[in-house]
Amino acid sequence: MPSIRIVFALAVSGFFLLTACRDGNESVNDSSDSSLSVRFGSEGEFPKVEFENALYRAVIRRHDGAVCGVEHAIRDWILKSSGQDQVNNYIDACAQRGPLKSAAIVLQSPDSIRFRLEFRDCDDVSLPFISEYTLYASSPVIRIDYLKYTYWTNSVDIGTPGGIGERHRAQTRVYGKENYIRALDYHEASFWNTFDPEYKDDPKDGGSLNYRGHLIMAVADPETGVGFGRVMPVRMEGKGGIKILKLLWDLGFETFAATGDPESERLPFTGYIYLFESGLDDAMALGKRIVDGAVR
Repeated sequence: MPSIRIVFALAVSGFFLLTACRDGNESVNDSSDSSLSVRFGSEGEFPKVEFENALYRAVIRRHDGAVCGVEHAIRDWILKSSGQDQVNNYIDACAQRGPLKSAAIVLQSPDSIRFRLEFRDCDDVSLPFISEYTLYASSPVIRIDYLKYTYWTNSVDIGTPGGIGERHRAQTRVYGKENYIRALDYHEASFWNTFDPEYKDDPKDGGSLNYRGHLIMAVADPETGVGFGRVMPVRMEGKGGIKILKLLWDLGFETFAATGDPESERLPFTGYIYLFESGLDDAMALGKRIVDGAVR
């Protein structure tokens, strides 16, 4: 197997952790808090990353699917307080993306670190997808910069909000839905769509769903208030972002960027994912604070 350099960072609750690994299994912990750790291994020829902090344990690893038959995504996100896994499928997956090729740090500071993920095509001759993740100290928010992507690209989050997998128990909240042109509608239908002709009356800017150029969405177990959310920018003239939002059965979301745009118009954009434990009202408030720049 060729040498693969993977670097991951986790910052939460006032602690800072930086880990790095090349081939083989290795664990590095630069924090005095022993609960902060990252372990690197492999599944066959593909890398696997296990990381944890005082709040949760998580795993980035391969799964079977997508255009190449294999891709990488967040596969587990377990809250230590309850042992609940917020993911039963994947977070930040992409049906058009191949497996992870390489990863490396591009920027770090005492309270944050950014690392680049490069994903290969099916023949391992090019890198059609490049993203950068940024994590911050004492924050549940992960910033994702989508730097390079193909002409039809989705981001798929299917989880177990609050540790539940039954749709009838989970709830979805989208900012501004009360004043939107339709009630919540689920996959295969679109909730908001500015690309397909049957949705020609959908507001190009998202209408009431638009909070300062972004869509905010979250899913949770209403009994416990635990769940996860996503913030994505709206695609507008001269700005990268999404054109379609689909709701995945109260268990997550599917957003689409590019949707036929030529390469010259596939502009970089920034999204966010986050965990919360205090209900959907607070999840919406946190999403707004992320857009406002008050939380990172």
